[in-house]
Amino acid sequence: MRQVSKLEDSEEVRGASTIMQLAKNLFLWPSRSYVRKAMEIPLALWIDLVLSKRRILELYLNIAE
Repeated sequence: MRQVSKLEDSEEVRGASTIMQLAKNLFLWPSRSYVRKAMEIPLALWIDLVLSKRRILELYLNIAE
């Protein structure tokens, strides 16, 4: 748990691909398309605004394929 708290306190911006994958896995379909990618970006921004880093990581690890 100590490492997660270090991530939460970090000022450096990281983890965009994790948030994008979480958006895809929670709300969208798995196939590759420009439409899905266009929908993924606003969802990822919304997830980043609404959820804490800890919750994002928890969800990502629980649904990772």
